[in-house]
Amino acid sequence: MIHSEVRLWAIVSQPMATNMTIRSCPMSNPKPAIQRYATKTTNLDCRNRRSMTDRISMSSIILSDEYADARNLNEAIDMRGQKAFAQSVTPDDFRDASPDNMTKVGIAELWTESTWNDGRSTRKIALERSVAGIQEGDVLEIRRCSEEINPWGYSFHRVNDGVALPYTPYHDFDDRFLSRILDGMSENERLICQVRDTTCYGEDGIDADPSFHWRVYTCRVTVYRQNLPESRKD
Repeated sequence: MIHSEVRLWAIVSQPMATNMTIRSCPMSNPKPAIQRYATKTTNLDCRNRRSMTDRISMSSIILSDEYADARNLNEAIDMRGQKAFAQSVTPDDFRDASPDNMTKVGIAELWTESTWNDGRSTRKIALERSVAGIQEGDVLEIRRCSEEINPWGYSFHRVNDGVALPYTPYHDFDDRFLSRILDGMSENERLICQVRDTTCYGEDGIDADPSFHWRVYTCRVTVYRQNLPESRKD
C-alpha cells in the first residue's frame, strides 16, 4: 500500500545515467552545471550559480503553455518536479517495502563539483574521493545546520561514520522538496536517503581555456523519514 506521504513525490528529480563513470560532455549538453563551465563562472559560489541558472531557465519555462496554470514561480518549479518524477519513478518505488520505522517520501538528486586549472590551482582530491566512493545502496542522512556551515541550511552525511559529504541539491525542486520535509519533521525523526545511482561528468580542457578541468558528481537518492529509536529521543 502506498503511504499517504507519497503525495510529496511531486517535487523530485530528473533521471541521470546509472553507475559512476567519468565521461566527457559536449558544451551543448543542456545540464546547467555544464553550461556554467562553458562560460567559466567560477568566481561565484555553488548556490548562486545554480540558483541563477534555475531562475534563468524558469523565466522562459513559466511563460510556456505547459506551465500556464502556475500562479507563481514556485508552482512552476513544483510542476517541473512532477514532470521529472514521472520520468524517473519505477514500479518498485510504489511497493510497500520500506525498512522498519521508515516511510518513503520521495526522490531527490544531489551534486557536487570540482574545478581546477593547470599550474594555478589545486584539484580537490579529498572532495572527489569522498563522493567517488559513494555507491548504489549506501545510506546518507540529511541534517539541518546553520547557513554558516552550509548555505542551503542542511547538510549530507554518511550514516555509518557521520562524515559530511559536499553534496547540495541538484535542482530547485530538489531543494524545495528536501526543505519541506525537514520543516515538517518532529524532533523524534530524521531524514535518511538511500543511493539509487551515481554518475560523474567531466572534461579536461574547454574551448575557452584548454587548461581548465572540471568534474560534476551527481547522486540520485530515495528519501525516507525515519522514526528514531527510544534511546535517541530527547
